[in-house]
Formats: sequence, structure tokens, C-alpha cells
Amino acid sequence: MNCTRQRGLVLIAALVCAAPVAAEPVLTPAQQTEMETLKRQLAEPDRTAKTKREAALLLLTRTYPQAAKLAWEFLTDKTNQPARIAIAEAIAESGITRAEFVKPLLEMLTGAEPALRVPAANALSAFKDAGVPEEFIRLVTNRKTDRAVRLAVIGAMQRIFDKKAINTLVGLLHDPDEGIRNAACDSLAKLTNIRGFGRNPRLWRKWWQENKDKKRSDWLADLAESVVRTNLQLERENADLRARLAAAMRDLCAATPPASRDALLTGMLKDPVAEVRLVGAQLIRQRTGNAKPLPEPLRQQIRGLLSDKAPGVRREAALLLSRLNDSHATSLLAARLQTEQAWQVREAIYQGLGLLRDPKVWDLFLDGIAEKDDRVATAAAAALALVAEKNGISVAQRAKAATALKKRYLQSTAPEAAPLREALLAAMGQLKEKRLLGLIKKALKDPSAAVRLSAIKALETIGNKDNADAIAPLTADPDRGVRLAAILAIRHFGSFEHLETVLTRTHARLEPDEAIRQQAWAVVMELLKGAETGKLRAMADLLAQRDDAREQLIQVLKLWAGKVPPAKRRQWAAVRQRLGEELLKAGRPAEAARELGAVCAALAKADPPSAGEVWLKWVEALLAADDPSAVARIAESKDPKLFDAAVEALARRVKVLQANKDWDRLVRLAGSALRRLAERMAPARRDELQKALNEAQANQRKADRQRVAALVSRLGGSDAASRTQAERELLAMQGRAVQPLLAELQKLLKSRSPNHGTERAIVNVLAKLAPQLTGYDPAAGPADRLAIVEAWLKRASP
Repeated sequence: MNCTRQRGLVLIAALVCAAPVAAEPVLTPAQQTEMETLKRQLAEPDRTAKTKREAALLLLTRTYPQAAKLAWEFLTDKTNQPARIAIAEAIAESGITRAEFVKPLLEMLTGAEPALRVPAANALSAFKDAGVPEEFIRLVTNRKTDRAVRLAVIGAMQRIFDKKAINTLVGLLHDPDEGIRNAACDSLAKLTNIRGFGRNPRLWRKWWQENKDKKRSDWLADLAESVVRTNLQLERENADLRARLAAAMRDLCAATPPASRDALLTGMLKDPVAEVRLVGAQLIRQRTGNAKPLPEPLRQQIRGLLSDKAPGVRREAALLLSRLNDSHATSLLAARLQTEQAWQVREAIYQGLGLLRDPKVWDLFLDGIAEKDDRVATAAAAALALVAEKNGISVAQRAKAATALKKRYLQSTAPEAAPLREALLAAMGQLKEKRLLGLIKKALKDPSAAVRLSAIKALETIGNKDNADAIAPLTADPDRGVRLAAILAIRHFGSFEHLETVLTRTHARLEPDEAIRQQAWAVVMELLKGAETGKLRAMADLLAQRDDAREQLIQVLKLWAGKVPPAKRRQWAAVRQRLGEELLKAGRPAEAARELGAVCAALAKADPPSAGEVWLKWVEALLAADDPSAVARIAESKDPKLFDAAVEALARRVKVLQANKDWDRLVRLAGSALRRLAERMAPARRDELQKALNEAQANQRKADRQRVAALVSRLGGSDAASRTQAERELLAMQGRAVQPLLAELQKLLKSRSPNHGTERAIVNVLAKLAPQLTGYDPAAGPADRLAIVEAWLKRASP
């Protein structure tokens, strides 16, 4: 045995005999809560592998000895395999190693459980000393080692950036086992970042022959060029690791009982890892909307975070402080602004001051607007807009702000400064300074759609008709958002003069966006509410020429009708008649019938000759609405011509119902017509109607039989709810269900094995629908029961 291997084995032997013996200081309440939560996540069997791995990662990052001891306990717990895997994966991922972890990891690697080998091997690869690399070499070069163990170690050796590891992997290319040779090639490719050799042992041996004798420094330099290509990927992986750590902390907080969360958050704000402090502040910001106030110790820590060494934490602290209802917030943020250098923190401070809406720091906003960094100036302008909206600003302050805003706006003409111009315009709108109107209107032609949109909103905030005139052309802007904003602005402070402009956007050929067309229609209707009857009539005539505007035409006619007093009977009747006719065309016959009925009643007194034409349209509307009174209205007519025309309308309705196979409505209509109108009908029309009725009744009976058969199958089912619903539907059919039910009962009694439950259910429904059917005895013989049913069927036949 060579000296190196002897030293390695002696060192491993010394380590595996060790146990964690560090002195254990008293844990803080936050640390105790954290320990209990992590322990629970690793111990409970229903936790996901991801949760356990993240808990293990957090456990390894903790510096107090109790955390290391708990990790060791889980690593050695043979009854909790998922926890052992989680600890091993966390070691491999984080590179955090402890000497006492070596023994249990080696046992996992060489043990009988296959699932433990790869995680254990990957974890051991993180140990750069302690004899682990030498033990790896011994295991893979000994062909008597379990093949699965060898493969796990070879896979892990891709993580060991060392010449000995490469030499060992190259040596394995002579192994008689093809799987071992392939695994060695794969690990070499990942370790060296050389992808071109693949699984070609000859190329790998040639490469190693050329490089193995180089000095370590030269060899590392050669590999550096290859490794640097993966550096960006490594950075992304590191960022991902930090993101996962932050996510784990969020999960940990969610899993912590509410009573212990403040202690946990206190610990997070003190954590040495910036990402943890950041997550702690973010979690506190999420709970600021709760009614429960934040404890003073946490408030003090948040104030202290304004001077944290990490800019991201300072930024979050600035945003958080403005939401805590803290009386010191304004002064603290203003003071920090004097020394803060990071633009993202200065931006957040201005955002926070804006949320506080304190006019005392008005001049600070003006300073911020003048800052060189556009992002900071944008935040300052947005903050100024929020404070100005509060209306606690003096005339002098507004004048000073107007000067500052105009100056910065004129300096911000570059395309990349569009967000700043957008914020400046919003602030101008809140100031409502007349001398800024020209600049705002000029911004309506800005190349940036976002800036044009902001200019529209600024003018909308200021209001007045002249501003609407300036906005109106933007209803045809190339940008969808700008067009929509312009249309909405006209709705708020435009007038009838802008109606034609907005109406243009209702045409599909001019406005491709359906949502904007609908909004344009809404604005048109809003503008029409104040129009006089003459303009409403003109609009109705215009819309009547469009195939896509029937609904809007109806709305205009309703507006018009609402403005004509009933005293002007002829004018009132004319617009109401037109409304009724359009409703009928639109497939709204019930509404049409109401309008035309009212017109008919009015004309019967004022203009009887004109009433006949309206009466006929009224009847047509009643028929289309399947109104039961339609036949009665026809029967009331004493004019033979109108009667015949109404019967023709009825015949047309019958054909529509036949085409739709609407047998129920057809039976009701034809039956009622034959009862009340037959004597006055022409024989041919009466015969035609009778034929239609017979056909409808036959089809109705057929449909009833099919429906009853389906419902009876549910009556005898095992689902109580379904049985109850089937009975309800049968009872709703009333008399029409009786004969089909009797037929089903007859069929049931004739069957070889009748379902007595279904029989009882049918008899029960029949007793409710036709109580006159008596004499059925469930205890009687089958023949007697069948005889009763057949007698009932004769009585029930039509």
C-alpha cells in the first residue's frame, strides 16, 4: 500500500469515527422556530422532495452547531431515506462540507440501497480533502467494487477538478466493461468542457498524453479557456441557487405558525445572506395590508435596513417604510436621499415619498426631477404627481414645479427618455397649470405611443372642451391603447360635436379592434343622450343604412322615443312604430309587441285608418313571440282583409315552427287557432292548419314517449337525486305524461322479470298525475295488474 493511500485511509478512519461534538450555544427564539420547522419538513413523509431539499439547504447554511448536528442525524437515519437524499443533494449543491458527514455518505454510497448511491457520490465529490478523492480512485479502479457503485463514483468525478481525477478517468477507458468506459468518457467531457471527443477513448487518451505532463499551472491555464465558456452558465446557476434559497425561505415562513412568524422574520432581517434579508423585507411588505400593526422591534429593524450594505435590501426597505404608517418615514427617507448613491435605491426612495404624499418634501421632488439619471427623475416626477393630486400645494409651489417639469421635459427628447416624458406629463396634468397646456398638446404628436397616451390622460385630468378638440384626432392613432384612451377621454368631457369622429371608429373597415368599436359605440350613445330629437332622427336614419348597427339603431330609437311626449300623438306613434319594427327585425318580438301594441292603441283613437297596418305588425310580433294572446287578437278583428292577412301571418308562423320541429308551440298555436278561428277561415287554410296540428301532435306524442321512457329508466335507478329529478320532470309534463307512463308500465308488467321498484315509482307518479285512475293493487297477481293497466290505457287513448 502506497503512502498516499495509507494517509487517506487513516484520515477517513479518523473522520468516520467522529461525531458532532461542538459546543451548543442557546438558540434565539427565531432560530428555535426555524430549527423546528426545518426538522418537521425533513421528518414528515408527505413533504415533497423539493421541500425537503430546500429545507436541507437552509439547514446547511446555518452556522449554529445545532443545525449541523440535526443534518448529521438525518444523514444517519436509516429509517428516513428521503431525508438522507435531501441532505446529500444539499451538500452537493451548496458545497458545504463537514468532516462528520463523510462516514454516513460512504455508507450510503456502498450500501445496498440503489437510490442513495448517486446523491451520496455527488455529495462526497464536494470534499476536496479528507481522503475522499483517494477513496474515490480506489473504488473505481477496483474491478471487484460493485458496478453500480463504480458508475455512481465515475459520474460524481466530473465535479472534481483535479489531474488525479482525470488520470483515473482516462485509465478507466481500458476497462473491459463498455458501460464503465462510456461513463468515464461522459465525465471527462463534463469535467473538461470538451464536447468534441464524445465517447471516443482514442481521442481522450491522445489529449491526455499531450497534457498530463504539463505543470499544474499550465494545465489549469489550458483548461481555463474551456471553462470560461461555461462561466456565464455557472453564474446563472448561482443566481438560480440564490433564488431557490429565497423561495425556500418564503415556504419556511408560510409553514411557520403565525405566532412564531415575527421571530422568524426578525431572524431573516439579521441573516448574513442578502437574499434572505431581502425576502424577509418582502414578506413584511406583503403583510402590511393586514389590520394587525407591525411590532416595534421589526419597525426598528426595517429602519435600519435603509443603510444595509446590499442595494437591493435598501431599495426594499425604502418601499416598505412608506407602507408602515410610520411617523418617521418621511424624515428617514429624505435623510437617506442625501447620502444614497445607488440609482435603484434613490428611485425607490422617491417612490416611497410619493406614496406618503407629504407636501413638506415638495422641493426634494423638484431636485429629483433634475437628476441626471432618467429612472430617478421618472420616479420623482411620479411622486410629485401623487402629492399634487392631494391638492395641498400652494400657487408658488405649483409655479416652481411647472418650471422644473417644463425644463426637464425639453431636455428629454431622446427615444429612450420616453418613460421620463410620460411621467413628466402625468405630473403636468395633476398641476393643472395653464402655461403647460401647449407642451402637453404638443406631446400628442410624440413618436412614443406611451407618451401620447400620457398626454391624453393629462388633458383629461385638466378637462374642458378645447382639450377634447385636441384629443379627437387621436381616435385614429396607429396605437390601439392611444385610440381607446382618446375615445374614453371624449366620453368624459367631449360634446355632440365630437360624435362624428367617434362614430368613425365603429366601422369594422376603419377600426379592426372589436373592443374599441364597442367602446366607440358606448361613447356615441353617451353623447347622444343630450341630443335633441332632430339630431336623434338624423342619427337613426344614418344607422338604418348600416347592416352592423341594428342594436345601436334600437338604442337611438329608444332615446328618441323617450324625448317625444305622448301628447304629440302622431310623432310619438311614428317613432314607437319604427322602434317596434326594428325590434321585430332584430329577433326581439316580445319587446316589439309591447311597442306596437301601445302604438295601435294610440292610433285607434287618433288615426283609425293607420291603425290597421300597425295592428297587423303587432299580430306578427305576438305570433313571433309565441304570445298566447295572438289568436285572441286575430279573433277580435272585424275587418275581413285584416283578418285574412293575420291568418296568413299565422300560417307563416306555423311553417317556421314546423321547420324548427317545435311541436309543443305548434300544437298550442294551431289548436288555439282552430278552436277560435276555424269558422272564419277559408276551407283550404283550415284543412292545412288541421294537417299541421295532426302532424305536430303525432310528433309530440312520439317525443313524449321517448322522454318518458328515458325518465322511467331513471325512476328505477340507484341514484336518489336522479330519481327525484326524474319524478319532477314527469309531473311537469302533466297530462301528456299519462299515456306514455301507462305504456311503460304495461311493457314492464309484460317483461319476464319486472323491476318492482320501477313499477311502484310509475304507479306513484300516475296517482299524482291522474288520480281518477284507481283500482291498481300492487299485491295482486301480474295478470290482474296488467288488466287494470290495459283498461286505463283505453280510457286514456285520445
